[in-house]
Amino acid sequence: MGAGLAVLETVSAKQRLFRVPEYLGTAFLLAVLAILLHYLLGS
Repeated sequence: MGAGLAVLETVSAKQRLFRVPEYLGTAFLLAVLAILLHYLLGS
């Protein structure tokens, strides 16, 4: 049971690592949009 859980955790951790660039890209786009809105609204 414990070994299976360890394997599952390792696999999910690797999947998360591979998805990090996607999250960074999304976060970057959201940040750029937020900055543009900030300047456009003049707040």
